[in-house]
Amino acid sequence: MLPLTACGGSDAANDPEAVNAAAQEQADRFSSGDFAGAWEMWTDDAKAAVPQEAYVEYSEACAGTGMPLEAGQVRIEDEGEAVVRISLGKFAQSYSMAYEGDEWRWVPTDDTLDSLAEGADAAIENATTEGTCA
Repeated sequence: MLPLTACGGSDAANDPEAVNAAAQEQADRFSSGDFAGAWEMWTDDAKAAVPQEAYVEYSEACAGTGMPLEAGQVRIEDEGEAVVRISLGKFAQSYSMAYEGDEWRWVPTDDTLDSLAEGADAAIENATTEGTCA
């Protein structure tokens, strides 16, 4: 497993390589179907908003797996906040990371949090209706 932080605690809070390593670990967990492990890398606020079981149930029903996601360029916003690009082939999207508890954590998008606010069953039903459930 890749190290998620650099030595020295707060040094990792400004280290793009530490952000990239954590983002790549998140991407690897997600794309391999380790949704419980991906949820473990969320920020504490996000984990408080969405139970692990709901995220796993939704992801098992609706997320595609096996696609090679690659963490790319990192931009440190402020100490403890960063943006990382995650790519699938030539397609890329930016995601937020937060330095929390001496490690970089994934910040789920508002859309992810909103879609799971009413639980996995409602999220699966909505995604199926919208045609976004794999």
